[in-house]
Amino acid sequence: MGYLLPNIVKLDFGFALLETVNFANFISGTTIPHIYFKDYGEKRLFVPTTLEQAAIGSFFNNLNTQITAQAQKLEQLKRLKARCLQGMFV
Repeated sequence: MGYLLPNIVKLDFGFALLETVNFANFISGTTIPHIYFKDYGEKRLFVPTTLEQAAIGSFFNNLNTQITAQAQKLEQLKRLKARCLQGMFV
């Protein structure tokens, strides 16, 4: 098992950064897929200063919050539309 220690990386930024890495390129094995450090260990990830990390992490965190809120609003509107259509054809 491997893990990451966020010594100089802000958690929100680290999460956003790791989402950009396509780990599918490093999968080996067919029955039980594995990802080995020897395969992705040479992958370079560029990390800005902690102040910039905080700003970037906060931006993506806020963006995810807004996307979730808009998705919930869309679902509410879909339910309202379904009720209105149901009321029209009764």
